[in-house]
Amino acid sequence: MGWQGVGDLWTGRVTDTDYTKCEGFLQAQHAFQERDKVTIDGEERVLPFLNIFDKGFRVNMAAWAEGQQLVLQLYFAKSDRRFDRLQTLASASVTLDRGANE
Repeated sequence: MGWQGVGDLWTGRVTDTDYTKCEGFLQAQHAFQERDKVTIDGEERVLPFLNIFDKGFRVNMAAWAEGQQLVLQLYFAKSDRRFDRLQTLASASVTLDRGANE
């Protein structure tokens, strides 16, 4: 299941974290995950959102603070560094998901 939203266009200088917080995306997702609890082994649990962002989008701490939401992004590497197997697979997964949404 996915969750997608569109916010207002912002002009000027604003950080990724401020934009995401002020638009209310993380708060809305937190409220949704609190209502949409699942039962695992007879216990009701909250499953946190997994947010998929572009490389360089800095909102990890804000997402965690708002209901322990998770963030998945492409890995960074300097031009002379190689990715390991896990980083390659994770980045390919992010690219596939992002490409399908745009």
